[in-house]
Amino acid sequence: MKSSLSAILASVMALLTLPAQAQDTPTPATATELFDRFADTTQTLEDGLAYYAASGVLLVVRDGKMTPGKWVGHDDGRLCWALKETEESCESYVAFDNQIFLSKGGFIAGKPNLESGNILAERASAQAFAESVDLFTPEQTIALLSGKTALRSGSGRMYYAPDFKLHTNWNDVQKIGTWSVNDQGGVCWHVTGWGTHPCEYYYIGNNGDVWSRYRGLDQTAAELVEGDQTGD
Repeated sequence: MKSSLSAILASVMALLTLPAQAQDTPTPATATELFDRFADTTQTLEDGLAYYAASGVLLVVRDGKMTPGKWVGHDDGRLCWALKETEESCESYVAFDNQIFLSKGGFIAGKPNLESGNILAERASAQAFAESVDLFTPEQTIALLSGKTALRSGSGRMYYAPDFKLHTNWNDVQKIGTWSVNDQGGVCWHVTGWGTHPCEYYYIGNNGDVWSRYRGLDQTAAELVEGDQTGD
């Protein structure tokens, strides 16, 4: 009896001390994992945008032209497109550390750049808007924000340090990230835990005040004060 009990305990200890190889090794993403990650998201591509509808419909925009098609994930990690009048094309993805990564040549090649929802119409609207007003250039946006704290709605505060560090305070929760300005002059925020946000753009309104456009809404820009005002 003692011998049997010792054998059982030894077996349990051996299982507990096995290396967690399954957790440390990327594995091909399953069809379910691919659907959960890509469905109802818009992917920023090198040359355009792609919207993955939960119904399997795919909409790709390149050079201002939208092409419809369909998308499907497979259990071997392949995510495949079938655009109208083109042959099917696939990319491989792996699951690792509860995330999905692009795989090329057996190596992880980064995460797909995805935003929730269908932002194709929003991007088209933003482009049309940008053509109708004189948006701030990157240099103008940097000059406007650098060294100042933006007093946002809801008691939020954001300090744009000259070295592109971003200090934030929302409801007495302080975080530090970075800020950048894209080629179109929009300020973009990079803070752990915030997820992906669209960038904010500035222009001079008809009344001479600085206005901003964020998430499709035009309004007077947040008040700016000198220095870091995000502390308690």
